[in-house]
Amino acid sequence: MLDERFAFCQTLPMEGFVNMVDQLRTSGYRPIRCRPYIDGKTMRVAAVWTRDGHPWRMAYNQSVDEILHTDEQNRKEGYLPVDVAGYLAAGGQEGKHPLCFAAFGLRG
Repeated sequence: MLDERFAFCQTLPMEGFVNMVDQLRTSGYRPIRCRPYIDGKTMRVAAVWTRDGHPWRMAYNQSVDEILHTDEQNRKEGYLPVDVAGYLAAGGQEGKHPLCFAAFGLRG
C-alpha cells in the first residue's frame, strides 16, 4: 500500500523489496521497519516506510560480523540504527538457514 505519507508491504519477495526501497527513496520515503521471513523457499519482507526525506542507509543479508562492521562505519559517518532485524535466510545446506541481519540507519 502506498499513501502520501507512508507505505507498507506484508509479503513482498526480498528481490522486489530491494527494488522497491530504491524506487521509494527517490520520492522521499525511508523504511522504518523491516521483517524478512521465509515463506517456503522464498524470502519475503514485511516493511513500513515513512515519507520524510531524511537521509538513510540500508544493509541486508549480513552476518553478525558484517552488520557490526556496517554499524561501526555508519556511526563514524553520523548514521544511527533505527531498526535492526535478525532472520533466518532462505537457502543454506541441508535445510539449515543462515542467520542474517537487516538494518536501517538514519543520519543523526
